[in-house]
Amino acid sequence: MFKNRLSVQLAAPIFLLTLFVMIIIVFAFHDVNRTFNDTVDQEIHRSLASYVVANNSDLKRGKVDEQCLRQIFNNLMQLGPEYEVYAVDKSGRLIATSEANIGIKRDIVDLKPIKNFLSDKGLPIYGTNPASLEESSTFSVAPISKPDDTLVGYLYIVLNSHKKISSNLQYLWSTNFKKIFLFMIFMSLLILLLIVYVYLGITKPILRLNKQMLQFRESDFAQLPTAPKKNIWKAIEINSLESHFDELSFHIAAQFTRIKSVEKLRKDLISYVSHDFKTPLASLKGYLETWLILNEGAENKSYIEIALKNANNLQRLIEQLLEIAYLQTSQQKLSLEPILIADLANDVLNSFRLNALEKGVLLTLDCDDTGVYVNADIRALERILTNLIDNAIKHSFSGKQVVLSIKSSVDVIIISIKDQGKGIPEDELAYVFDPSYRAKNSVQSQHSMGLGLTIVKLLLELHGSSIRVESKLGKGTSFSFELPMDRV
Repeated sequence: MFKNRLSVQLAAPIFLLTLFVMIIIVFAFHDVNRTFNDTVDQEIHRSLASYVVANNSDLKRGKVDEQCLRQIFNNLMQLGPEYEVYAVDKSGRLIATSEANIGIKRDIVDLKPIKNFLSDKGLPIYGTNPASLEESSTFSVAPISKPDDTLVGYLYIVLNSHKKISSNLQYLWSTNFKKIFLFMIFMSLLILLLIVYVYLGITKPILRLNKQMLQFRESDFAQLPTAPKKNIWKAIEINSLESHFDELSFHIAAQFTRIKSVEKLRKDLISYVSHDFKTPLASLKGYLETWLILNEGAENKSYIEIALKNANNLQRLIEQLLEIAYLQTSQQKLSLEPILIADLANDVLNSFRLNALEKGVLLTLDCDDTGVYVNADIRALERILTNLIDNAIKHSFSGKQVVLSIKSSVDVIIISIKDQGKGIPEDELAYVFDPSYRAKNSVQSQHSMGLGLTIVKLLLELHGSSIRVESKLGKGTSFSFELPMDRV
């Protein structure tokens, strides 16, 4: 969870990078300290081996033996325990060693560092430490020659033996511990300041902006963001982002308010116009029906019948418009109750049997359990089934059937109405519930504006359900929805 936070993603690399730099600096400091100490130590003892050779009668004559080196070692022990004395021949092979050096690991000494030392190359120069397989140490060296200047070998004195390296390192750490400790504190404070800057300058403003966006969305784009507080840590880009978001919020809020106003005006207009149509339309129907009664045998009776039919269609359309406007304003309240769905479905089918018979369509009820109940509003559910069956009959071919299916599944009842008509093109399925929808392949005499399906969709949404549609051209269309089962 935390690894995905912006503050962690920004602070973690800073922390790791600073820690890495701290480690490098500490090791570099240690290395520089050791190099400096070795340089000073080797410079002080540069002439040690030459002094020993010059003041030892045996070495001056080119004589080298264990007893001679033991005496030299004992003399050097008075100066300190960190010396090891060796004698090597011209090829670098050990020919004698002091008594203390009993743990010899290498019997050949590399001559290149010795020659660099004797030619006054820059210090420190690290040479072979015979007491270690891997370690190199600073040293002092002097040639051992016979009186005729014939080179016998070298007196090789290791200055910083493996026995004292660990103590030297401990000395370095102890003498510089205060500096290292202060450096660690300084770097820790630096990391803390960087993390605080990241939080105050980047993370906190973005978190605040994210919170405002969520509040703006949850308020249905009505609650405008508050003006951002002044923050000296905040980056220019963050200020620009907040400014753009504020501008965008005001623009969205204004547009959303305008859309709401237009939508309210549309609904009110439909409601007002529909109400205003009802009275004159009722009067028109009354006159047409009266004329048909008084002139039952008139030759031009068919014209009046067509006019009355269109008046009835117009009245039905007005009633649907009023119902949609009422549903869209969320004013309708449902009265949920247990409903024996098989009985209600059978009643609705019976109300359409005459109409279906005239068109040559067979109505069928397919119910696997006639005793199952659903929890719904009975008037709304009757309206849903009526609209779907009416729509199925209109779009079915003569000689085909419309099947109303009721199936039980766990805690829900699946209700579907399937016809055997022309079907709906796949690219139009997403629009069948729009009020203005009319299939491209619909018969000209069947001017359905899709208001019945729109009402079905709105009523099911009030029940917390939704309607699905499946269709194949030339085979028919199926509408289905689910309602919760009521275990009475």
